[in-house]
Amino acid sequence: MLRLLVLLSLALPLLGGCGGAGSEEAASPPLPPATPVPALEGVWCGPAEDRNGLLGSVCITLDAEGNVERLSLDNQSSGAVGTVQDTSESDVYTFRMSDGTLGWLALSASGEHLLYLDNFRVLGALDKTSTGLPPTYLLSDVRDDWAGRSLYLDASAAITGTAASALAVGVGNFFTGLDGATAFANQPGVALVMDNARFGRYRGRFQLSGGTRGDVMLLMAADKSFLAGTLCVDGGTFAQDCPIVFWERVP
Repeated sequence: MLRLLVLLSLALPLLGGCGGAGSEEAASPPLPPATPVPALEGVWCGPAEDRNGLLGSVCITLDAEGNVERLSLDNQSSGAVGTVQDTSESDVYTFRMSDGTLGWLALSASGEHLLYLDNFRVLGALDKTSTGLPPTYLLSDVRDDWAGRSLYLDASAAITGTAASALAVGVGNFFTGLDGATAFANQPGVALVMDNARFGRYRGRFQLSGGTRGDVMLLMAADKSFLAGTLCVDGGTFAQDCPIVFWERVP
């Protein structure tokens, strides 16, 4: 479950900082000022994957003033609150929680979907209309044209930019796409597969024109109109070699 792994990760810095008798726990740094973002107001939920590939759900509740009122993993919250801050990229934000969790939020073009990524590498495909996940996802649900953006981070997880990107999934779930100016397609003979029908995870292999190959992982939001995931080059490291993509279904 996502919640257990993240709580364990949160505990590690605390355990490492314990001193002898009479020591005092360091106070948490104050939260940075919030950036008012009316477009983010609401409760956003959806499927998510952590750094170990385990699946679960994430919900984040935001107000119009840029405050994070609640963050829950698998319907469990630590009770922490947080603030959202603007970045140099349009509709891309950072957030910081009072328990030390920090991450990134990217709003889709329609304003109905949200990419979630935190410092524990929990990545989610969220929407604000679904009350829960669908009964099941189908292999054919991903077969369509998708468009949106790629988010790029460097080795320190600082944002280095975004670019328009897209995916087209056709008959047999074979695909082509664009990551910025870079074209990619499925590795010959390897189509997208339904990796987990409960949480809407799809996996595949991509290939660039020069022969470079890598893994594609996509999560589908509960309303089945949004994909969020990664394109990770073989042998690369997260996050500088893994563009983070978020795409909406093309009407």
